[in-house]
Amino acid sequence: MECEKCGALLRCAVCGETEMSQYVKDPHEFAPAQCECEAPRGNLINVIGDVTTPQRVEESEVVYLPHVCNDEGGFGAGVAYAIARKWPGAKYLYCSQIAKAGPGSHNLGKTGFWDSNKNNDTGNVVVCHMISQHNYKSDSNPRPLNYGALAKCMNDVVLEIKSDNRDCPKRIHAPKFGSDLAGGDFQIIMEMIEFIWLNAGIDVVLYQYVG
Repeated sequence: MECEKCGALLRCAVCGETEMSQYVKDPHEFAPAQCECEAPRGNLINVIGDVTTPQRVEESEVVYLPHVCNDEGGFGAGVAYAIARKWPGAKYLYCSQIAKAGPGSHNLGKTGFWDSNKNNDTGNVVVCHMISQHNYKSDSNPRPLNYGALAKCMNDVVLEIKSDNRDCPKRIHAPKFGSDLAGGDFQIIMEMIEFIWLNAGIDVVLYQYVG
């Protein structure tokens, strides 16, 4: 099915694939999502603060908190450390995922979602573990961030938000991920935020931490 306005193939609002995709799993009725050419663009809101204490735009909103994780199972520094202190269950999900698959680059591009409401916490927060960093930053590995894996993870965050049927607004609340311990260029990451998240009509609250 194509968009009548721009001719682009429409994607399913349920699975994110096109009607003719060979990757569609679990057959279901094709539900065409609004074409990106017609979708309203999301807003970028810059704030100063700690992303683990969300500054909600609306009191009822669900906060999606994405951050970059490595493929080795380390979860003790940067934003990950703050997340582990506030939501131990989120750390457990990530560590269990790596323990099951084993550490290594085969984990790149995978995203784990920990929903506070499903884990005895009514905070309306979904932590998104975007595994897009290979190993750790070092002199021999100055940019462990893998931009391709990050793009895959960011798209998965969009699909997760679009499939969230809670009757309340959803916004991404994110630190300036990928540019510190992962060694990435935040100008490039900012372009990815605009292209993948804002163009999908999702508001992004971006946190500058001052410690």
